[in-house]
Amino acid sequence: MSKLVLIIAFTFCLLESTQGQDDSLFFNKAKVKLEAFLDTADFNNITFDSSDFNKPQKLHPIGWVNDYERILMPREIYVLDSIIDNFEKETTIEIAVVTVDSFFTDKDNFNSAITNIGRYWGVGKKYKNNGIVIGISIQLRRIRISNGYGIEIIISDTETKAIIDEVIIPKFRQTNYFEGIKNGLLALIDKLR
Repeated sequence: MSKLVLIIAFTFCLLESTQGQDDSLFFNKAKVKLEAFLDTADFNNITFDSSDFNKPQKLHPIGWVNDYERILMPREIYVLDSIIDNFEKETTIEIAVVTVDSFFTDKDNFNSAITNIGRYWGVGKKYKNNGIVIGISIQLRRIRISNGYGIEIIISDTETKAIIDEVIIPKFRQTNYFEGIKNGLLALIDKLR
């Protein structure tokens, strides 16, 4: 458990125990209790539990495009969502685009977090395993295209890496995230047709 979690938990307990008391009295008691807590807490033995990462249940899809990092405008999300929706109706292949930040995962766990999102959200038809998750984190400087097993026979990891390197990243370097995602999505769709 991290320092921050301990302090937040302590603060909530403190708020509950002093609810309804005079504000100045509350803050004096809070300060004394917090100082006592910080003096006695052993932060050297606190470890960060990496299982906190990769928990897709923290994220709930609202469409094909889920911008938790807030890098896209609503109109841009609508355009991307429409492209994916039309492609899904044509082919039954499901594509989810998700952006996340360091609150959800870290650099080392990013790839598995994106794969876990695809599994948890059920991206792809169950018996076809034809889902694709395009995971992006501008903050972590990571992009991953995670293909279901049914997609891997159509497009290889080498081809998806080429789409990332040659189509998406050049636009991202210009901070044009929408164009990068859209161009990458269209390149991916062309390969899948």
